[in-house]
Amino acid sequence: MRTILIWCIIAGFLGGGALIIRNQESAAKQHKPTEWANLQFDPASIVSIQFGPVDGDVRIARSEDQIDTWIGTWSSDAGEQHWPIVSTRVRGALRTLATTRVRLSDEQLVEGNGGIQLVSRSGSVTTIRQSSDQSGGRTPVRIETRDES
Repeated sequence: MRTILIWCIIAGFLGGGALIIRNQESAAKQHKPTEWANLQFDPASIVSIQFGPVDGDVRIARSEDQIDTWIGTWSSDAGEQHWPIVSTRVRGALRTLATTRVRLSDEQLVEGNGGIQLVSRSGSVTTIRQSSDQSGGRTPVRIETRDES
């Protein structure tokens, strides 16, 4: 009798362990691996950067006279103001953005501001929008790419 009772206890532990392992395996199969991607643009081909709403209040663009000169423009109801921008800082910021890895997600984002628009020579536009919904020190962003076609 004692032997049968010990075998029942052992079988119960083994059966419970098998159920726990099966549940963990099915949960692991349902969990998608994190996907990472780089922003798809060439920093050397960018001719204009716009901040704020889609029509943009602040714009940084390459000078038409000199390829390596960047001009900042701030427009308001009172008019426009222009100032030169240090080109090494613009190039560095564009390289940083181009090499930034972002986590791909299916989460729905709360729409925030108009974001940053990067316009290239070919006419393609990359828009980066930052959500106003921030949690846990992470800010969700939405990246949209539209090419010349």
